Amino acid sequence: MATDAKTVLDAVLARIDDPETLGVRDRDSARTILDRLHEHLNFRLRLLTATATLTQTPRRTVYALGEIADDCQRVLNVAYQGRSISRQPWTSLGRVDGQWLRRVGPRPLMWCPFGLGTIIIYPAPRTFSAVDVFYARRPAVLTTEDTVLELRDDRLPLLRTLTEIVLHLRARNLTQATALLQALPSAFTAADLVSGQRNADV
Repeated sequence: MATDAKTVLDAVLARIDDPETLGVRDRDSARTILDRLHEHLNFRLRLLTATATLTQTPRRTVYALGEIADDCQRVLNVAYQGRSISRQPWTSLGRVDGQWLRRVGPRPLMWCPFGLGTIIIYPAPRTFSAVDVFYARRPAVLTTEDTVLELRDDRLPLLRTLTEIVLHLRARNLTQATALLQALPSAFTAADLVSGQRNADV
């Protein structure tokens, strides 16, 4: 069942006695908080995924996520001709090959996340080539309260709890925020996200 932003906001604000004391003077500000958490939750736990083909340019190793797909939030895996290639930390490239930035080869051997918005595919191809990229995709922006959230309904209680925590923290209502934070592990368990949380990159 599709759930829109209004439904979630109503549930969150109904749990708060006086939303204005929490810095929510209008629903738009609460929706903005919900939108950011909706996106960040997916970024951390990889709940929405997609696959795209990236065309590699000759003698080029570094690519922005936006070149993979407009909604690419983070890369999870890279495959060449149907086979996954090794993921490594980018800091290992210097030990593997001091000339990694200029190195070309017949096929890619590894890929590396580089910051939050870039990946490295080593070595660069001699001619135009292609790899398949499996990635966590960015959910649709909650531009209005009619916008439907893309997370499954069983994950929405966790999103509501996180939104409420942020509202309490903004108001420095530490007692309520602490109580909700202590309940987070059970919220993750209820949403069947414990394994995803452990596997998410730090």
